[in-house]
Amino acid sequence: MGVKICKVLLYYVKFWKNSIPMANFKGDKVIVLGGGASGIAAAELCASMGKEAVLLDSVSLPKCAAELEAKGIRCIGGPDALEYSEVADFAIISPGVPMDCPLAKLGQNLCGNVIGELEFGAMHLDVPILAVTGTNGKTTTVEMLNHILNGCGLKAIAAGNIGLPLCRVALQKTKLDALVAEVSSFQLEFPGDFVPRAAALLNITPDHLERHYTMEEYSRLKLSLRGMVKGGSFIVQSETAKAFNLAGEGIVLFGENGRDFFLKDGAIFDREDGLLAKTEELPFQGIHNYENAMAAIALAREVGVEPKQAAAQLRTFKVGDHRLQTVLKAGKLTFIDDSKATNVDALCAALKALEAKMLPITLIAGGLDKACTLEMANRQLAAQVSKVFLIGSSAERIFQQWNGIVPCEICGGMEEAVRKAACFHGGREGIVLLSPACSSLDIYKSYAERGDCFKAAAEKYINGAGQGLS
Repeated sequence: MGVKICKVLLYYVKFWKNSIPMANFKGDKVIVLGGGASGIAAAELCASMGKEAVLLDSVSLPKCAAELEAKGIRCIGGPDALEYSEVADFAIISPGVPMDCPLAKLGQNLCGNVIGELEFGAMHLDVPILAVTGTNGKTTTVEMLNHILNGCGLKAIAAGNIGLPLCRVALQKTKLDALVAEVSSFQLEFPGDFVPRAAALLNITPDHLERHYTMEEYSRLKLSLRGMVKGGSFIVQSETAKAFNLAGEGIVLFGENGRDFFLKDGAIFDREDGLLAKTEELPFQGIHNYENAMAAIALAREVGVEPKQAAAQLRTFKVGDHRLQTVLKAGKLTFIDDSKATNVDALCAALKALEAKMLPITLIAGGLDKACTLEMANRQLAAQVSKVFLIGSSAERIFQQWNGIVPCEICGGMEEAVRKAACFHGGREGIVLLSPACSSLDIYKSYAERGDCFKAAAEKYINGAGQGLS
């Protein structure tokens, strides 16, 4: 592992050395690395500007390859992509392409100058960008902020890691008052001259160590967003700011015990404007969501929306699916889908949010291993969870870690896990919680598909297929 980390760091140095300001990313021939949504949008943006774009994907051609070819975009997929040898003026790399993989190395060798899709899209957008990063809560905070801005009469759109590439927004040529960008650690590997008006850092806990290898590197990427902000505030969760010694001019602190935005007596307060909203008035629960709301309110202020106006908009906000979502109540059982919890910290937040219910919980966890430590959940598992039912490729590793803390059982799939988790309550009141603490990509196309499968399995169990079985 040590040798591999050293190699990765050497590649980072190599890429940074060759990174140049965005004004110098000119030329007519471009290589786009990665054929996912971001790569396709980047290639189409290049083509719309009259550039010669070649899209490379070492796995396969995108399904829309014929359509892209018709737009003048050359597409090469599979092993042939790694044989490509034509020099280009620069390369655009998709966030889904790890920088130490053969495709990324090929792009660097052919071009030298590599730019991330995030920066390339931002270069072609004349709009204030409000950026959100962190391990957990990014999507919810982005959705909250977008809801606030549009509700207050500003034309805004949510983009970036939330699913809409910035290059796609640039292609749409829609006049906007603000763009809300969800920014992942993958996108921060090649930020270039990405310059948000303001940014929020929600938290930093172990995640994506299968790609970044160390917490030091993962943390460095997240913290690097501070240096990109120009003209506005860097809004940070107070405990995260303390852990990483973040202080000084332009720092706004929020959190349960924050300095500028905080919780007190069951309400969200602003140090300057006082009471913003009672938590009982908000259509979501959990301290993590109240902190997400604070971050969204603070960011909205950066484009002229007063905190009390912003808080008022959140009274009509609906948290997205698969985020601690009650999908079924039947008899004494409640089935809760928290499939968006793709790391251990997100699982801990879910358990903390359910503490007040004081009900026994059976937990369904497991999936694609992100190489993260599991110990941080030990205390809450012991206090709140009756039994864990494990699925996916990480089931054995999690069993070895958690079985001494709480009884665990490895299951063959979601239906078996749901059936056994429901039966375990023995007709008594309780919660069946899907909060996997892992990625879904070993079995499912997305966390959404995993959550839908959980709901379907719960409905099947309640409708009688499997009741009474063990």
